[in-house]
Amino acid sequence: MRYFKRCMIQIVIVTFNSKSHYFAFNESETFSITYPRSEEVEKTIPMTSSRFRHTSSIIRANFSTKILIAGGYDGSPMDSGDVYDNKIEAFYPVNNSMTNRREFHTATVLPSGHVIIAGGCKNDGDCLDNLVLYNSRLHCFITLQ
Repeated sequence: MRYFKRCMIQIVIVTFNSKSHYFAFNESETFSITYPRSEEVEKTIPMTSSRFRHTSSIIRANFSTKILIAGGYDGSPMDSGDVYDNKIEAFYPVNNSMTNRREFHTATVLPSGHVIIAGGCKNDGDCLDNLVLYNSRLHCFITLQ
């Protein structure tokens, strides 16, 4: 007789909510966590800054889950990043800025828990060809040569 271990997979939907149909640059944005089974919003948490055209990367390391929100656009391309920490249920800014402001970039989470941010565009659509490492232990951006 075979015994199978029953596994439960929980899916969480995370949304960024604007107060209007169009993106509102000067209004406080919120971050909502919704559990699909109940279809109820579990939490709504204020973000440190509003942005779109950003990347969101889920980092799982040291028995915690964090979400890096990097770059984006708030009227002009951004060089900042914010991290949502599920233990403290709050956002906090990354310790420094990226070398270049960027939007339309990519972000790849590495097994180490760090994140590689590549390419994108800066002002007036100029394309970037550099890489930035988000070091999750030091909580900072490092430009790679």
